[in-house]
Amino acid sequence: MGDALATAEKNRLPKRRDISIAAIAERVGDGTTNPDSDYAVRLMRAIFM
Repeated sequence: MGDALATAEKNRLPKRRDISIAAIAERVGDGTTNPDSDYAVRLMRAIFM
């Protein structure tokens, strides 16, 4: 079971990375929105946990 979980995690990491970058770009790319310092931490916790 450990090998299956490791393989699943390895396959999901690029997708999670892409989602996190898209979310940050959406939030920061807008000239009117300025996320606070905890935004990235909360986002990563939500995506990776």
